[in-house]
Amino acid sequence: MKQEILKFDGQDQCIAALAQFIYTRAVECCRARGVFTLVLSGGLTPISLYELLAGEKFGEKMDWGSTHLFWGDERFVPVDDPENNYTMTRLAMTSQVLIPEANIHRIRTEMASAAAAALDYEAQLREFATLEPESMGRGRFPRFDLVLLGLGYGGHTASLFAGRPELMEKERWVVEAAAPQLDFSKERVTMTLPVFNNARCVAFLLFGDEKRAILDEIQRNPDEAAKEYPAAMVRPAGELKWFVA
Repeated sequence: MKQEILKFDGQDQCIAALAQFIYTRAVECCRARGVFTLVLSGGLTPISLYELLAGEKFGEKMDWGSTHLFWGDERFVPVDDPENNYTMTRLAMTSQVLIPEANIHRIRTEMASAAAAALDYEAQLREFATLEPESMGRGRFPRFDLVLLGLGYGGHTASLFAGRPELMEKERWVVEAAAPQLDFSKERVTMTLPVFNNARCVAFLLFGDEKRAILDEIQRNPDEAAKEYPAAMVRPAGELKWFVA
């Protein structure tokens, strides 16, 4: 694993650098394989990033026709709920750019249960991997070009929370998950660690003293940190980048 920590004086600089990195990586992947596969993170932190990608600087330059979007996790709420990650991304980015609807691979929360939505999403991913073997690889797990992740409270990432059995999943690509009781949207759907760890690149975006302190612990003693912080268990086969402000 090749790791790099990129620190910035402010959130705007950090987001601008990550947007440029995404664009550059998209150009490289489209040139190499004809497809760019990007796994998006949810929550409020990346909204400004998505708005920037849809804006004047990148919106018309990105090869959206060759870009396929996925979500690392989703709250199991109706698609029109403000907490739905797909909806937040649509409002901030996808509705503003010329990306084909077929290139947007969302988690279908209209399914009967979070478990059913997880099975459905894994089936979607497996179908896409079959259609794009040169891009996604032919191994046990898909090989996304770039996965965007955040660092949440308690060191969680995506919907992988400390002490939960989802962290131990070794076979599935997508599973039903549960957030702590303090979180309003307790039912979740999430990609699994083997999927994140098979990526060509994982990029974390994190702001604030509390999250920087967790990152410092992960860097000082990653094996010990992995016992407490799920984010410390993300160790991709390719690159790991931390965009920090």
